[in-house]
Amino acid sequence: MTLKISVGMDPEFMASYKGKHIYPLIADSKHLVSGKAKRLALSNALGKINYDEFGHCVEIRPTQATTSKQLILNIISTMMDLPGDFKYTTDNSVLMDRTDFNAILRKLDSKDLSKSQNIYGVDILDDTQPELDARANKQRLLYCGCHMHLSATDVVGVPVPDHGTHNVETRVTLPIKTLVRLFDTLLFDPLAKDHDFCVGKYRQKGFYEHKFHGGIEYRSLGASAFTPKRIALIADIMIATTKWIMNSDIQDNLLSRGVDNAGSSIDIIASLGKEVKEMVAELARTKSITGDIRKAWVPFS
Repeated sequence: MTLKISVGMDPEFMASYKGKHIYPLIADSKHLVSGKAKRLALSNALGKINYDEFGHCVEIRPTQATTSKQLILNIISTMMDLPGDFKYTTDNSVLMDRTDFNAILRKLDSKDLSKSQNIYGVDILDDTQPELDARANKQRLLYCGCHMHLSATDVVGVPVPDHGTHNVETRVTLPIKTLVRLFDTLLFDPLAKDHDFCVGKYRQKGFYEHKFHGGIEYRSLGASAFTPKRIALIADIMIATTKWIMNSDIQDNLLSRGVDNAGSSIDIIASLGKEVKEMVAELARTKSITGDIRKAWVPFS
């Protein structure tokens, strides 16, 4: 098997204007500036922002890549398109006034239920104490995540008469639960020291979505994971770990010990190579960015 691993993402982060959060779905330039020309310019800027399914935060979708270097370049290209009129911050959680929350609900009219699953049985619809505390204060607690996408294909060279070889790619179904457990340990734990990284119902281990192509969207990481250094390491760790776990000898060994799609990450991590372990240690030494995340990604703009 010649395995090709692709990594993508849809990071979410907050936008603000002159120190005040704006919620893209309901943001209106007339509430932010005075003067017709300024309002028009700001309205155009707001129109360039893509937002998440609820509409409270910015969301970007850089093209997926097979290397961390290419993913970083794709992210930079996408971040360059964000209007520089606003400040963008990787808040893992944000308290929103109830009136703004209700305004978003009315604008949405309806909202699909989350398709997120959790390998430990946590229900994404259950409120935790932080959400209940916010409601008691006439607020709502919302979140921004750094959702990582992973997929794989088997590349086979098929001889074509008079035309050499043509590569054919076949989708590969990944051992999702095993990978989620691994990512909880290799990715989530090293970043758990970040502010609000482990707060509320969305910022918990074990969340994922199964994609139709056999891949996975790992949904537990908070927005603070979205820095250039961290994403490079996260992508490299995901690619290296997936290639290792998909090795046929490794698969046979895990199955022989009863460590299957819901297997023990401890057993697997003990067998991981030195390179992956060093990357995980380096990830744990990184820091989040409290300033404008666009400037961190596009310092030359």
